Amino acid sequence: MEAVKILCANAKQKPMCIIDGRMGAEHYQQYIIPKPDVTKYKKIWYSNEKMSADPCNAKATSYCSNMSGSFIANAVRKLVTGQPFNGNFSFNFPTMIMNKL
Repeated sequence: MEAVKILCANAKQKPMCIIDGRMGAEHYQQYIIPKPDVTKYKKIWYSNEKMSADPCNAKATSYCSNMSGSFIANAVRKLVTGQPFNGNFSFNFPTMIMNKL
């Protein structure tokens, strides 16, 4: 939340969007907030207390982090080139199931 407040505070250099990728164990969530402000971000934000309780070594599964990076890179490409994009979704690695959020 603090990073978003800092990003959105500068009226001259506001980001075109925020891509928020969240990974826990073998699950990934991605949120894209076009023309972000703190009010929009608060709708999808949750505190550390509500985060996954999985141990740190479970969150560092290499194929999950690589795939998460690919999802983010794909979203950046689509945003920069003006292509339609899937904004908010979750992806479960063991089942390979993607759901819109």
